[in-house]
Amino acid sequence: MMHRFSDGWKYGIIFWLSLGFSATASAQINFLDNAAFNNDLSGWDVLSNETSEWIDTDSGDNPASGAVELMHIGTSNGGTALSLSQCIVATPMVDYEFGGYFRVPDGQPEGTEAVITVRTFQTSNCVGDTEQFFDLGSRSDRWQRRSEFFSTGEFGNSFQLSLGVFKPSGETADATAYLDEIYLHERESRASYLNPSMSASWYNPDESGHGIMIHILDGTSAWMCWFAFDDGGDRAWICALGTIDGDTIEFADAFTVSGGAFPPAFDPDQITETPWGSITVTFDGCNSGTMTWVTSATGYQSGSMPIARLTPLWGADCS
Repeated sequence: MMHRFSDGWKYGIIFWLSLGFSATASAQINFLDNAAFNNDLSGWDVLSNETSEWIDTDSGDNPASGAVELMHIGTSNGGTALSLSQCIVATPMVDYEFGGYFRVPDGQPEGTEAVITVRTFQTSNCVGDTEQFFDLGSRSDRWQRRSEFFSTGEFGNSFQLSLGVFKPSGETADATAYLDEIYLHERESRASYLNPSMSASWYNPDESGHGIMIHILDGTSAWMCWFAFDDGGDRAWICALGTIDGDTIEFADAFTVSGGAFPPAFDPDQITETPWGSITVTFDGCNSGTMTWVTSATGYQSGSMPIARLTPLWGADCS
């Protein structure tokens, strides 16, 4: 049964390369002012003059732009210190997406996170009781793009997006984090996420060293390989052809292969394909999702994990 594996893999690679030259994505309106922190912090309401400042460390290494440095001063014990915010008029019963680039520089207290929060209000000016609360954070010491979505609900007429730093309870040392390219826009329909831009490398940020590559083949199917290890520490390629349903891809017949050798000793007749189980990948935005798997194969256990985008696809911007 090597034919299915080799043809699928070859087709996936060719399609992956061709997407870089043919895929496009529609732009969406970002409701935030000065979201890229090009020259300063203008457009943002300052919640504490001592806990934020503009820096020239841009997430995309753009010398003409910068980012915001946020500080959680050590006089308080843990929690989230919010430094900057913007209030935006919202439309009730509409889905929105927010996110940005997060980074925690070296030398910070363990558990420090760069944080974005969103609160919705019944009023149109972010005054009064909070209707809903959402937050998104990252501990990555490299720039990491993350996103989350929410609905304003029946009474959501405004929302306040804020930037800050979290540190664990009991931690009194100062903590610093960076944020850049913040965005908040109306969310596209779930099915629209599964476009060519989702062809990428994905991984669990807390378990760097293994991950998956997904190739969107067309509007209904996708190919994936999970580059992982078994319980004995041996390398394992777990691959499958999947079916797209909305924001979910079902890989019902995942399999592993064995028996290969490095060229020129490679002999396709020696390859054995072994059923492994099933894998489900559900995306909650352009840059994050959840991967769940069920297997009875020896040396593996069923489970799940969050996944985040590791690489973008050139020329295909999901957001």
